[in-house]
Amino acid sequence: MSREITESLALAGIDEGVRATLRETWPLIREGVPYALQSGFAAAAGKEGAPGRPTRDQLAAARDGQARHWEDLFSARFDEAYAASLRQVATIHAQVGLDPRWLISGYVTTLTELHSLVLATHCASMMTWAARSRLDRALRAVDHAVLFDLQLCVSAYTEQMERTQRDRLEQMSRQANPVAASLIDSLIPQSPQARQSANELFLASQRRTYQAATSGQSGASLPSAAPPGAPVPHMAAMRRTVAA
Repeated sequence: MSREITESLALAGIDEGVRATLRETWPLIREGVPYALQSGFAAAAGKEGAPGRPTRDQLAAARDGQARHWEDLFSARFDEAYAASLRQVATIHAQVGLDPRWLISGYVTTLTELHSLVLATHCASMMTWAARSRLDRALRAVDHAVLFDLQLCVSAYTEQMERTQRDRLEQMSRQANPVAASLIDSLIPQSPQARQSANELFLASQRRTYQAATSGQSGASLPSAAPPGAPVPHMAAMRRTVAA
């Protein structure tokens, strides 16, 4: 058993007594798990056809994978096989695009159905039908309230983590921008007028180079400076002129 699972079990209050009870309970609820999971996935299945929603076949595959995983869960071994099964279930749900909200909502509905299975098994000979019905409604209400609160808490936590990460990235960007902007401004003129001035300076520099290369050459028919707007001769031509 990995350290992470051991710590998680301790946080969840799952000790040896709870694990023994899980193993005893699984035979009582095994037959009803497919129906419970079908009820849990019903809300997501109702969204089929919407953009980005999983198809009916994908949901069926996810539901079947969840049923197999729960057999590992209620065996209460919590070993590497269980961890691998958990990762596989998470991967399937991610691949079919099932939003975590639908996943948690499915757990809520499935859990309440499992309560009914447990009650039907343990209380049939101990309580009247009316008493069992009241107990069932109470357990369902508590489960819905607590797990609904968990769903909203997880959603709010995820949104806050995303917001915090985005704020950090924006802060880093603001800190880096002045340096980057200064460097870009020094290398690339921003306005058309600035680009034109830079081009004119470049051409003037080429003209001065050409003038220096041709100055002092007797009999040269070329002007000492290229007229404004005239194309600057290629450097190879300038070398041929000097050599002559």
